[in-house]
Amino acid sequence: MSIHVLHAPNFTLSLRRAPRGATRSLRPTARGAVRSTAVRPVTAAPVVARPAAKAVPAVARRSPVHLTRRGRLVFVGLPVLLAVAVLLTVVGVFTTAPAAAEQGVRQVPSTPAVQVTVQPGQSLWQVAAAHAHGRDTRDVVAQIVSLNGLSGDRIDAGRKLYIPLGS
Repeated sequence: MSIHVLHAPNFTLSLRRAPRGATRSLRPTARGAVRSTAVRPVTAAPVVARPAAKAVPAVARRSPVHLTRRGRLVFVGLPVLLAVAVLLTVVGVFTTAPAAAEQGVRQVPSTPAVQVTVQPGQSLWQVAAAHAHGRDTRDVVAQIVSLNGLSGDRIDAGRKLYIPLGS
């Protein structure tokens, strides 16, 4: 049982929660305070028959949730937006994956070639001259650059190069 105390100027009212179905009566005391008397049970009122309520068809009933235009937009638009984002992500992954895989794959040369590893201190000219076999070294350097996709004449030690065989 809980006790609630209300304070007001020159007035204090102490209430105890009454059991369900019972009421309290209040009476003033000599100092002006109000005092609670004994709990009296409430007598039941006579039951009066009422006419039956009209049956409302289920179609005519309104739903308990009423959405505004903005609420409907959020309720419908947010899932649609998320579905489109997921769809674009999936499509993006599957369409860019083959392109990314092709970048990592080395193309096998269609011309007959030999694979050579560049030694420390060796230049592209020296590699071409060692494998020229009677051809012009400048032509062999140009073929090496185009065959291996080099951007310049600088090469690092340990790099593997395809050297075209004589043609």
